[in-house]
Amino acid sequence: MSISRPWLLVLDFQMPGLDGLRVCARIRQNSSYDDVKIIMVTGSQTTQLKQKAVKAGADAFLEKPYDANILMKITGQLLRKRIGFGKS
Repeated sequence: MSISRPWLLVLDFQMPGLDGLRVCARIRQNSSYDDVKIIMVTGSQTTQLKQKAVKAGADAFLEKPYDANILMKITGQLLRKRIGFGKS
């Protein structure tokens, strides 16, 4: 049985046991996961958190509460880039 790898992860900054920044950074340390897209979400609205997310390797950042349509739009953009559509 093979285990499928995700194409996209949505990580919260505050998760039980291990925060989203650490999870993101650990994923980015493994080059075999370079194509996995990561969206970080947080309830705190600060530029500093956004900078930390980008530094950790996040592809996108959303502040809670967020509109589901915005999440879907960002998800679509990231997945199109992953599979080679919509390259700019």
